[in-house]
Amino acid sequence: MNYLRLVGIAVLFVLVGLGTVGGCGSSGGDGDGNGNGDGVVAGKNIVSAEITFAASLFGRFTLDNLSFNPVLTFNEPEFSPPEPINGKTVQGVTFLFTVDGIPSSDAMVLLEEDGLEPGPGDTPLITPPILEGDDSGVLTLVFDPPVDSISFDFSLSDIVDIPDAVTIAIFDETESIDSLLGNASADAIVPQGFIFPEGTLEINTNGELPKQLPPTNPQTEPLRFKSKWIEQSIIDPL
Repeated sequence: MNYLRLVGIAVLFVLVGLGTVGGCGSSGGDGDGNGNGDGVVAGKNIVSAEITFAASLFGRFTLDNLSFNPVLTFNEPEFSPPEPINGKTVQGVTFLFTVDGIPSSDAMVLLEEDGLEPGPGDTPLITPPILEGDDSGVLTLVFDPPVDSISFDFSLSDIVDIPDAVTIAIFDETESIDSLLGNASADAIVPQGFIFPEGTLEINTNGELPKQLPPTNPQTEPLRFKSKWIEQSIIDPL
């Protein structure tokens, strides 16, 4: 099947002795998809993250394959679908979900057979059970112990491609302006033969280089690249 796996990516620029400035980049493959970032502080652990979604036609988001070493597929025995995610702690991550700043139960781990808006079903990136919720809400992840990378697959309930469909902001120690390590966003693209747009967002503070993924169909699909934050030291000239 010929489809584009979109990855939110960014290039990190670190001025030696002067801190961090922003950068941006684009995904591999056709070069049509792109991700944007505002820079990230390398070498810091991620204590928490805030994930927000663009507004979609039907107002719902789906999230799957949350990776922070380990990877959560929402099929773990700690989950009991249908189950609200707010306040749930699984394998070192606590999920908090708010709408308009108020804790909300409108983000749930669902099975396809639950019949409660189970998301897009089986797609190139999404496989139930999934985390599904109100795309006007804010999903906060709190890590204990801290991590140095986060990635996840997502989908929005729309029928067209959505630029900057999801945004993540990562924090060290506390969620305040002083502890912001960086942020990134990713577009959502409708895969060929499917309805809802989807993508992958990935961010880290460990400076790992991009990883190349094999194509789904070598005969019809160009190589895809799963890219992470890239640290580049720039020497300030004397």
